[in-house]
Formats: sequence, structure tokens, C-alpha cells
Amino acid sequence: MVAVDVPSPVPPDDRDAWYAPAVHAQYAVGHRVIVSIHEGPDAFTYEVREPSCPDDEALERAESYFEEASVQPPLTREGAAERLEHGLPAKWDDALDRLVDCSPAARRRLVYHVLSRTRCLGDVTPLALDSRVEMADAEGDRLVVHTTDFAPAVTDFAADTVGVERFASERLARYTVDFHGFEVPVVLYRENTLGGDPFAVVR
Repeated sequence: MVAVDVPSPVPPDDRDAWYAPAVHAQYAVGHRVIVSIHEGPDAFTYEVREPSCPDDEALERAESYFEEASVQPPLTREGAAERLEHGLPAKWDDALDRLVDCSPAARRRLVYHVLSRTRCLGDVTPLALDSRVEMADAEGDRLVVHTTDFAPAVTDFAADTVGVERFASERLARYTVDFHGFEVPVVLYRENTLGGDPFAVVR
């Protein structure tokens, strides 16, 4: 059995309590990220809770150290999930050991945030982990998602948040093409964002 963090107990009438009447669903999507769907006056609300960052100053030092690395963000939700699963590259892992000194549990949380900000999709990384998100709508001021069971669901993210066009993108195929002795990676994917290009894109 896998242990999953759940929100701390709160008063029964608190709107964020998982057992509150307005909460229609709450589930873990991996890496200790919890999603909650609340009923709002005009639409559902979609909220994510990430692992707490154990040390903001340590995270800033790590981000500053790694910012010169040339890392392209993943094109799809699958790519983001895979990078989180693979963890930090060995050289990055060694560098982080030199930059911070914390407990193993705190280090795991810190690694999640470092990966999220430097190798994944930034603020919207946790949305990429939720396979129940089928469509994103970025045409208004705030990002709206359509999940398997609830739509529309308004998030706390601005519609123009970096990475919005990628967190809901679905990978269709991945392969390499030989070009003068080099293996060039190709990803075929579909952008599931309203208002965008409805056709599959090859990169």
C-alpha cells in the first residue's frame, strides 16, 4: 500500500475540508500533489496542493545555480511526468548536495520544486500530473480546465501562465530520425487547449 498525504484536519465548516459538502472530489496525482474539486457559484473550482517547500532560500540558490543550464521544457504532460519520475540528473544531484543541507524528507520536497521550476513546466507542473484533465481553456483571465467528471473548473492560475499550452498536450508518438549520423528526436503531439490549433503538431 502506498502512503498518500492528505490535508491536515480543519473545522467541518471550512470550505477547504475534504469532507466539506462543497468538495466533490479529492485525489492524489503523484509526487504528493493533491487535487481538490470544489463546487462554486457559477463553476467548479480546481485546486492543487503541492508538497511544502522546506527552504525558500535554498530553492532560490538552486534555481540561480541551475538557471544557466540549457533545458528545453517538455512538450507534453507525459514529458513533464517523466522528468519528475526520473529525478535530477547525477551532476545536478551532486550540485544540490553542495548547495543545501537538510533532512532526506526535506530534500525530497526540495527536489520536487527544483524539478518543477527548472526542468518541467513551472507553476502548472502539477496540472500535467493529473490525467483526468482532458482540456484546458485559456481564453479568459483565469485558466479553466475540463476534467473527466467536472467542467468547467476554474483554477488559480492566470490564463497566460507559462506552460499552459503544454500541460494538457497529449503525446501521440515519439521516435528519432537519422540525419547525417545524428539521431534527431521527434515528438508528435496534440494540443488540448481551446482556442489553439486543433491539429496535431510535429516537433
